[in-house]
Amino acid sequence: MARSKLSRKNPQRASKLKTFWKDLAKLPKKNIFASTFALLIVLVITAVGFSAQNNPKSIDSTSSSTNSPDPERQTESAVSASPKASASPKSSPTPSAQPVYADNWLGFEQPLSTCQLQETQNITGAGAKGFPARQSIPSTGNIKIAIIPVDFSNAVGSGDPQTLFRDDVNQMVSWAQHFSRGKLSYEVDLSATSWVRAPRGADWYTCTACGKGSSVDKQPREVAIQELITAADPIYDFTGVDYVYFVLPEEAELQYGTAPIGGGNFNSSEGQFFALAYGEMGAGTGYRADRTRIWDHVVHEILHGQGFISHGPSNGSGYYITTDNWGASKAVTSWEAFLNGWFDSNEVLCLNKDSLNKEVFISLDTIDNFGAGKESAMIRLNSQEILIVERRGPGPFTNLCSTCYRPTESGFTAYKVNVNAAYYRDDSDPNGDSQNFWSYLGPQGKPIITSYVEYSGVRVTRISDTQVKISVS
Repeated sequence: MARSKLSRKNPQRASKLKTFWKDLAKLPKKNIFASTFALLIVLVITAVGFSAQNNPKSIDSTSSSTNSPDPERQTESAVSASPKASASPKSSPTPSAQPVYADNWLGFEQPLSTCQLQETQNITGAGAKGFPARQSIPSTGNIKIAIIPVDFSNAVGSGDPQTLFRDDVNQMVSWAQHFSRGKLSYEVDLSATSWVRAPRGADWYTCTACGKGSSVDKQPREVAIQELITAADPIYDFTGVDYVYFVLPEEAELQYGTAPIGGGNFNSSEGQFFALAYGEMGAGTGYRADRTRIWDHVVHEILHGQGFISHGPSNGSGYYITTDNWGASKAVTSWEAFLNGWFDSNEVLCLNKDSLNKEVFISLDTIDNFGAGKESAMIRLNSQEILIVERRGPGPFTNLCSTCYRPTESGFTAYKVNVNAAYYRDDSDPNGDSQNFWSYLGPQGKPIITSYVEYSGVRVTRISDTQVKISVS
């Protein structure tokens, strides 16, 4: 039977063997030892060739196993033997992004409601820490924004606003489309072709309660904002405006602490409208920003009104527009995007610590550039705490910059959120992260996971550039 199968697979090899048997029969008996030795050699060669033809990867495959506990020992054959698609409906975009292990999270995925932790304590006006979201203006749909460059008789603006800020308008529109995946659109109005002159000096438009450098408010904030809106009314159409952002000369902030900040019902020639208003870029508190780029600061401030509590999990880090709007990355946290309705239901992987009875392998796309797979893994620890795992990388609004003042790197991060703990923000406190309701796991200032991090009995281990392992002790 073996000869018959071999003949069908390789007739040429079978013919050579038949000739060999005939020649062997003609040999004298004194050469029987040599003949036998030659026969053994031929049989070995034939067996090896037959094996290679029917299982060309068998030699490589025996050198590794997808069950090996050491990911560094995995080979390419082990990866191909357990593709991501076998367990996940989403496949990796490139061969280099294949995980070392097959993803096995399908058997552990929970309904998203499991991870929608309810906030019931320490509720502040800064934004929601947990569900339900709280917003002064919607986080989805069309949001109309008026950007108004305002100057004063004692702090005169310079430059053409259209030349200075037109590109900022385009950046804002693109940013909202990208990070909300089309669920939010910014409609930005920059009608001014010159600076709008305020009816009073810069010292009349302050916000002492905001701590922006002024020592006294000469008039109520809402009155001050209304004056500026009235000054701009001949140029702007305020119909449906949700947010008013005032661009100020740096001198106004430096010398007078000018900061028109507030919200309420305002009047225009188009009628009354409700809007939030903001104006200042930090000069009143000593920060000297690049005044030719405003879009990322505008977005940062608008997000507060749209329900993003921001300034975490590590305030001042360069990884989010909500922690440093001038930093290298303009992304938002997946927790806040989830909370405010920017993620589709298939983008978040929700797990429950109590249901994890074995190691779970998860491949993630980055929250900077997104993709076809899961964007964030969330592990519910209890009714108040959740662990968030994100993958970071380059994107249209994210640069990787290891030499920046606030460096950014590619890789996985993990942070914990306690939706009922206190919201703490003190930019001068070097230990502020540990006192806040959310914070990164691992060393402060170095959130990228190089090996593993753990919290509350859950360990997050880096397996490869695209995959992590979740295990419970």
